[in-house]
Amino acid sequence: MSTIKEELAVIKGVRFGMRDEPWPCLVFGVELLTGGAAITLHYEDAAKLIRKHHIGNIQNLDGMPCIVEINGRTVKFKELKK
Repeated sequence: MSTIKEELAVIKGVRFGMRDEPWPCLVFGVELLTGGAAITLHYEDAAKLIRKHHIGNIQNLDGMPCIVEINGRTVKFKELKK
């Protein structure tokens, strides 16, 4: 059974646009202590994040710390760490 834990990560390689999903999304990598993961946020979730943190340019997210939830081999973005 997997244990769910939170970990500090760093955002890298931020992009916004159409990917494999049928809607636009915010895509970025996160660097963890034990490796990395790709994160995809639906455009509505991305808009909420941008509004909440008053992000003027998504490129400003590059290098920002964030909290991710790790459950086995699954990594989920939780929040920016300010």
